Amino acid sequence: MGRVRANVVVAERNCWTLFDTGARNTYVVQDIASLLPIFELERVESV
Repeated sequence: MGRVRANVVVAERNCWTLFDTGARNTYVVQDIASLLPIFELERVESV
């Protein structure tokens, strides 16, 4: 699988990201995660 590097904007802050298309999990550093909004989902999706 490949890796893709891109820039994303989080709370008006430009952040570089590295996506690994073959990865099973995704991680976000706490500095960026603390800027993300928290909200309730309208419905529960089962896996």
